[in-house]
Amino acid sequence: MPPALEEAAKLVAAGAESDDAAAEKVRALLEAARDAGGNGNNGVPAADPTAQRASDPLAEARREAKAGRNRPPPGAKENSMKNVKFGQIDAGITLALEASVGAAGDVVPVGTDGLAALLITDIATTSGPNAAGLAQDYATARLLPAQLVVELAVTGSEGDPVFATINGNDVEYGTSPAGVHIGHIVAPQGHTPGSGKAFVYLGTAGQVAVTGS
Repeated sequence: MPPALEEAAKLVAAGAESDDAAAEKVRALLEAARDAGGNGNNGVPAADPTAQRASDPLAEARREAKAGRNRPPPGAKENSMKNVKFGQIDAGITLALEASVGAAGDVVPVGTDGLAALLITDIATTSGPNAAGLAQDYATARLLPAQLVVELAVTGSEGDPVFATINGNDVEYGTSPAGVHIGHIVAPQGHTPGSGKAFVYLGTAGQVAVTGS
């Protein structure tokens, strides 16, 4: 007997004048519940053991964190950071820095003394749209070195150092010492970069000196 119906039967029996009367009232209660098609649970359907369990938001969040899923920080375009292949974008020092070239996902020189950063947002302009809080000519940027692997337009062999240079209104990448050292090419098993591209580990940025930098 469902717990709710059992409690109701006890109350009915307790208010009866005799044992026979109690039995009769309980019988009537059970018949009424049966005829009504209920389950004695105040109309709440009984749990279906075959039903799919409801999702647990906390458990899902933990699974995503464990899987290392990347999410662009606030202000980054939804599709702008797809070139970040390994590592957590939001782990590390991120600042609003002045930048002259590049877009979200580019690794650019910062100043002229060997510092570099990965742009998390596009550079703010007068026409916008811009990430919230950014002044004109500034972008949200992740300072290097960083525990990230990004896919960039550069060709070379695993272990080759990669450098970023500014050429007019563009940022270019190469394996010849120039501009600023941003990392090294890696070739993780089971992953193939796009044509004319390579995976670059940014955790070694600045380790290779550039003459005149």
